[in-house]
Amino acid sequence: MAILSLTAMQQIPCQPLEPMRLVAATAEGQLSEQRVTIPAPDGVQRLELRRIRLELNTPTREGETTLYLLTTLPDAALVAALYRERWTLEKAFLHVTTELRCEIKTLVYPPAALFGLAMAIVAYNALAVIKATLRQVHGAETVETEVSGYYLVNEMARVDECLNTLITPEEWAVFQTFTPEAMAAWLLATAQQVQLRKYHKHPRGPKKPAPTRTHDPKKPHVSVARLLAQRQSGKAIGGRENGLR
Repeated sequence: MAILSLTAMQQIPCQPLEPMRLVAATAEGQLSEQRVTIPAPDGVQRLELRRIRLELNTPTREGETTLYLLTTLPDAALVAALYRERWTLEKAFLHVTTELRCEIKTLVYPPAALFGLAMAIVAYNALAVIKATLRQVHGAETVETEVSGYYLVNEMARVDECLNTLITPEEWAVFQTFTPEAMAAWLLATAQQVQLRKYHKHPRGPKKPAPTRTHDPKKPHVSVARLLAQRQSGKAIGGRENGLR
């Protein structure tokens, strides 16, 4: 499924197979759809898709009031609902990248990079359970606006080694016997003892505007590439002259 703005949609050579027809009115806006074809990657065949138009009641952050979705899914309302949830997925991958550092910065084999991503996603699932428990006890708005996921991840990383040292595998086995209800009750009881001030967010202030660049004729711009090219040219000329001598 691809989500496109009006400008991006106009750049795709879509050939309508039927008129655009109204499907439903949702909380986001008016839903319309039509069958279209677009060129296949081989440039010869054409792919048949469904173009869904969502006329928003509230503009996006970029000021867009109309969005188009190209999909093969059969239900336009389902596609619109998935569109509403896409930001949560993108935000999740942002946390996996920035807080759990899923991207290995050194050169590694592809399976190693995939393993690192998988482990980061497993850790994110554990982090999601912790946040959900904290929201249930301390309130969703408090956790979302005041609790830092970065500090929670640091706590998880520091405490993990201590727990593995102090607690034996046999002592962990009790959790394997918990029912989902018992595990939830234990998590809620533990969350009541959490001191949220230890994980308080420190949001950055507004960015300072970049200073306006001014041109000073007395201090012209120096091109490093041009200086290197001149130096290389001078060495080549000097070398030829020495050879002639």
